[in-house]
Amino acid sequence: MAPTQANAWKKELESRIEEIFEGKSKVARELAQKERREEKLERKVGQLVIEKDFLEKSARSWGSV
Repeated sequence: MAPTQANAWKKELESRIEEIFEGKSKVARELAQKERREEKLERKVGQLVIEKDFLEKSARSWGSV
């Protein structure tokens, strides 16, 4: 490998270092956001299932169902 080629690669790497490492952290942030949203939605679904079950039992006790 020619020294000039190595120097060219080094300069390109130095100029793009933030871009290279930002990509990984950006992906990690987006993944964490999606996981938090998924957890929130799972909790909401669980809450709604519990409420539905409660209302069904209440309706049966009233003789509505």
